[in-house]
Amino acid sequence: MESLNVEESTWRGVAAWRVTGLTLELVFTQVGGHLASLRFRDEETNPLWQPCWHAAAPDAVTAGGYYGGREAGLLAAIVGHNLCLDRFGPPHPGETRPIHGEPGVSAWQRQETQHDLFELTVEMPLAGMRARKRVQLEGNRLFVTHAIFNPTEQPVDIEWCEHINCGQPFIDFATCEAGLDAVWNWAEEPEPLSRFDDVPPKGPISIDEALAIPTPDLPVCGDVVTGRVVRGVWSITNPRMKRRLLCTFSAQDFPWLTLWTQHRSRNQTPWLGRERVRGMEITTKPYPDGKLSPDRHPSFQGTTTVCTVPAGAWKEHPIVFQWEKLDGERA
Repeated sequence: MESLNVEESTWRGVAAWRVTGLTLELVFTQVGGHLASLRFRDEETNPLWQPCWHAAAPDAVTAGGYYGGREAGLLAAIVGHNLCLDRFGPPHPGETRPIHGEPGVSAWQRQETQHDLFELTVEMPLAGMRARKRVQLEGNRLFVTHAIFNPTEQPVDIEWCEHINCGQPFIDFATCEAGLDAVWNWAEEPEPLSRFDDVPPKGPISIDEALAIPTPDLPVCGDVVTGRVVRGVWSITNPRMKRRLLCTFSAQDFPWLTLWTQHRSRNQTPWLGRERVRGMEITTKPYPDGKLSPDRHPSFQGTTTVCTVPAGAWKEHPIVFQWEKLDGERA
């Protein structure tokens, strides 16, 4: 692995770390630990989503204000790749956890490590656990390993999602592929502007139609569907920009790929009908819809929906990003 240069920086006006290798440059926000930027050192092109709204400290915003309802804290901080742990979606009944769990709105701490490793940790007091992020670089490949520690004497079932969001201009006229064998519609009534509002909840959807990213000229739409992973890989390719983002992972770790398509359909603040996002959310549960109902626990469509952290142990899930130049360009 390559030696890394790490320096204090800012991103969208908030504190961040800039991590530079021989080929790639990364940015991680200090609050939320979000991967905000992944790009070649000699160019500005970044495939990851940058919200149109300004960033703010999650603890400085209030529900019902500019950043929305109970998701306000997360929306104030979110950018690019967000780790959802130990919840994917809203808290379970009676809980006070943030949407998608504590790591996305909490301050991460940098750890002293060897020269080729960037490591962050974050405490999760509501869940009673601790999370860790380890980052390494090799050429045009980024290795990210998230882990969670369960200090108790009993195994704990959690929800885990690597909420990877790509934005414009990278997704404009881009194509998407993934190692899926089936896709199903949102578990509840589809949103009014869903591309699949004629498909019943949890009804089957064409894989190609689900993966398709609406082009900028198409009517507004927005939907969430889920795909069953049989090969741990997905990619988004922009032939006009001659760039591809490839993500590989273990299908055993993440048996589901939640596809979030947002094409200017959310008009409330802070969205204001401006956002174009494709979420490629590799996850342990099919939908970000709160506590799993009996028909989706412990499995859905014959595939597990349970992620268990052993007692007194770390559980880690590695993923790899590859940021590619097409048509023979050198990385």
